[in-house]
Amino acid sequence: RGHCLAALESAWPGITASLRGGTAAPMLAEAKTDDVPLLFWTGASWGVGVAASGGDVAWLADLGAVEALFGRALELDEAYDRGLLHQAMIPLSAVGGPRGDAQAARHHRDRALELAGGQAAAAHVAYAEAVLLPQQDRAAFEAELRQALEVNIDSVPALRLANVLAQQRARFLLSSMDLLFLDSGEETLEEASDSAL
Repeated sequence: RGHCLAALESAWPGITASLRGGTAAPMLAEAKTDDVPLLFWTGASWGVGVAASGGDVAWLADLGAVEALFGRALELDEAYDRGLLHQAMIPLSAVGGPRGDAQAARHHRDRALELAGGQAAAAHVAYAEAVLLPQQDRAAFEAELRQALEVNIDSVPALRLANVLAQQRARFLLSSMDLLFLDSGEETLEEASDSAL
């Protein structure tokens, strides 16, 4: 994220503070299609930082910056890297679990799959974790992950690694369903973790 922000700063001095302050729109409006990879990777690295922060308020306050970066990149080239921007928007749209915008997350999942010719296992996994798990919709969660496993990892060579990793995640989640869903009668994953400590 630091390297990405440094690159952004070289083009638009002060943009980091503007992104954090919600006033970066005029600067981002100057971005061109060639800037989409930088916008995406800045947003992606920042978003991963938020996700890894464990709910740290300082990081959560930066979600608006991530959304602004992805939003401008989508305006410039929504098909970037076979729908990767839409895929990244799935969890961002669903922030807040059941209170998030599940309809927007579903739109981004559908568009990501369309742009990848249906061969983006990660879109299924992201939607399952970001929307269906918080909703505690076990049947839909399982069905979504099984769709991820149906993706042919050799059909799009450029997506092979991403699909392999997504399918590994899907298998793990399927094997953990009794811990993830409250209606299973088993302890939750959090409870299992606590008891292990």
